[in-house]
Amino acid sequence: MRGLLFLMVMASGLSGGTGSGQLSALREARLDATECYRVRDIGFGRDEAQIFLTDGYLIFGTPVATANGNRRVTAVFSAETEGGDAELLLLPPSHAERASMAKHTGAPNLEEHFSSAVFVFADATYEEILEQIRANPYIKKAPEMGLLMAEKWNGVARNLEGSFGLRLAMDLLEPANSRKAFFAAALAGRHLGAFDLVYEPRSREQLTAGKSSAPNSPAGFDVWTSFQSRSFRARKFEPEIELSGYSIDSTIDPDLKMHCVSRARIKISALGARALPFEITKQMNVTSASIDGVEAEILTNPATRSSIESPYGNDIFLLVPKQPLAAGTEHDVELRHEGKVVTDAGNKMYYVGSRGTWFPSRGMQFSKFDLTFRYPKELDLVASGDLIDERIEGDRKISHRATRNPIRLVGFNLGVYDRLTVKRPGLSIEVCANRSPGGTLPPKPAGDQAWITGTTVNRRPNRDPLPMTAPSPALPSMAERLKALAADVGEVMDFYTSKFGDSGIRTLEVAPVPGRFGQGFPGLIYLSTLAYSPVPNLSERQSLFYQDLLQAHEAAHQWWGNVVTSAGYHDDWVMEALANYSALMFLEKKKGPKVLDTLMQSYRTDLLAKPTEKTAEVGDTVESSGPVVQGTRVDGNWNAVVYGKGSWIVHMLRRKMGDDAFVKMLADLRHQFEDKTLTTEDFRAHCAKFLPARSSDPKLESFFDQWVYGTGIPELKLDYKVTGKGPTWQVTGTVTQTGVGDDFSAEVPVEIQLGRLKPVVLTVRAGTEQASFSTAVKALPSKVAIDRTSILAR
Repeated sequence: MRGLLFLMVMASGLSGGTGSGQLSALREARLDATECYRVRDIGFGRDEAQIFLTDGYLIFGTPVATANGNRRVTAVFSAETEGGDAELLLLPPSHAERASMAKHTGAPNLEEHFSSAVFVFADATYEEILEQIRANPYIKKAPEMGLLMAEKWNGVARNLEGSFGLRLAMDLLEPANSRKAFFAAALAGRHLGAFDLVYEPRSREQLTAGKSSAPNSPAGFDVWTSFQSRSFRARKFEPEIELSGYSIDSTIDPDLKMHCVSRARIKISALGARALPFEITKQMNVTSASIDGVEAEILTNPATRSSIESPYGNDIFLLVPKQPLAAGTEHDVELRHEGKVVTDAGNKMYYVGSRGTWFPSRGMQFSKFDLTFRYPKELDLVASGDLIDERIEGDRKISHRATRNPIRLVGFNLGVYDRLTVKRPGLSIEVCANRSPGGTLPPKPAGDQAWITGTTVNRRPNRDPLPMTAPSPALPSMAERLKALAADVGEVMDFYTSKFGDSGIRTLEVAPVPGRFGQGFPGLIYLSTLAYSPVPNLSERQSLFYQDLLQAHEAAHQWWGNVVTSAGYHDDWVMEALANYSALMFLEKKKGPKVLDTLMQSYRTDLLAKPTEKTAEVGDTVESSGPVVQGTRVDGNWNAVVYGKGSWIVHMLRRKMGDDAFVKMLADLRHQFEDKTLTTEDFRAHCAKFLPARSSDPKLESFFDQWVYGTGIPELKLDYKVTGKGPTWQVTGTVTQTGVGDDFSAEVPVEIQLGRLKPVVLTVRAGTEQASFSTAVKALPSKVAIDRTSILAR
């Protein structure tokens, strides 16, 4: 009777379709001692993941009232019996994912026996297992063991169920739909310890395995492998909602607390929606919401495993409308949120922490933005968008801005600035500098795990090991530096426009931020204060970075990251590599080819360095920590791999195409993918169109397999001899490749210098076997060598 009364109360709470009732039901669920079984040879799977319960006890949770009736959404397995055992088999489908798995677990496939597991699910896991139980006459109920298991595991199961509560609620509030249904398992591996398996049909990558990091780890969750599962590879990814037409009205108080009203147009996916997912920085609190003017329920869960559910460490929240929203319909949503994302670094210098997540979003979608900022009148503001109007009302300044084209992120910052404006055809560039010496940036707030470059959000360390301080002005004077910086940015934008075409913006603001990083929003560039006033004792490379490369790199994000952007974290490297290499091209033009060679060699040195102690197990070099497509999953080596190796990949593509074809490729890329997302495979196919005729790798499949999807820097040795006499000499030789796997095969450029004649360049395919070459030349060679400026090699 008590259990029946409980279910009646829960069902009553859900009768109005409330999300809070659904969360309450999940939080109150317990393990059901009457539904405990001694199981043998039970198996179930989710595409590449297969779970086998060989022998042990399995107990289900009590039914939870949902929109589809009562559902069991929890189970616990224990192998604590003689001969008890269970196993998880997970087979990553790609070389990169198998390498990632091996890096973390020591084996390319996950074949782990486990002693216990907690399962939470909104799919048909219960029905699938129950069918096997009923079909096996040797499986019997074990209510006595059920009492013991319930007592031992109730708290653990409830915690896991609660931590995934928002995600479960999304499914349980909606009509049953196997295409969306969620599954997660927390397992106690016999060799690997505690780890998680998540099957998330709403994500771009459905299967993820890994384990929680140490409490102070910035990542929160160490991903062993993550990939698109078999049954989803032929489907086009479809977000639950499409967002467009943002209007954000923000008020910033004197104490820097921010109050915002964000409005947007939403379109519901083809599957319909009962609960709408959004994400926002942990520094913001969503206080109210409405859909089409009708109040909507806000569901939050402080205990959520957001490091898995949101890859950027943001808070996930759900909006639950009064009535379900039909597939394909459009609606107006309004959200009110407030919090403190702006930090005072001292002396009128400010820092916006969650720079890309201070407003509610879902997956960084393209949209036009209309922005209004109200802030203390003694401050200045920089922001994305063209300035429509600016005025003072009482003690506040009001700035109204709007973007011309759809963009994915908007940024802003405050300060007390001196400004210098530079005009270019169709573009006004306004460079700002702090009037006062800067302060010191406080420690990064807890939970603010997102670093952003271009329009790509990543958890990553800063680029250079320098203190996060804003130095006092040094020689040259700030006025002179401001003038030089404005001229540099103008020159950079002219160069890129001539090469890639229009950036799509008409106003560009450049402003300092305390720290050692930069960022490029549409129409807004952050530059480290070190780019304004250099400090003593910087190395030549650091000076070049802060005084020349940083502004050129961030300016390039107006094209690579804003006009064209990446489809996901596996593709972020393309935007960063293109932005960085565009900056290198600019410096090559401005300072000569030697600076390009110098920087490329410095990237090579970084990649060949020994890993830090933290990542020493991943291989003998930084480069071996993972391929560029792993993005932030290469941990502390993100900078060297994505910036350094990414730049080398683009550089080698340039050498394959030739300069003219390479520039045409970039211009066409900007045109073909304007306001679109770009995958790594899109980039490969696009680059292949610009290769010379009769290329030995016409689709660049071998090149991308080696350099993009794999790891390895070959050690190359050249031996040669010259025979014959004028007017014809014969050059024969061999190239030997070592230091990489047997499947690595590099196209090695061998340059034969012929005095005043044009050098002869041969391409030799190196591999496990020694590669031979022979060619006739018309002059006695003065030098025969591998062109190490054109290939990443030892």
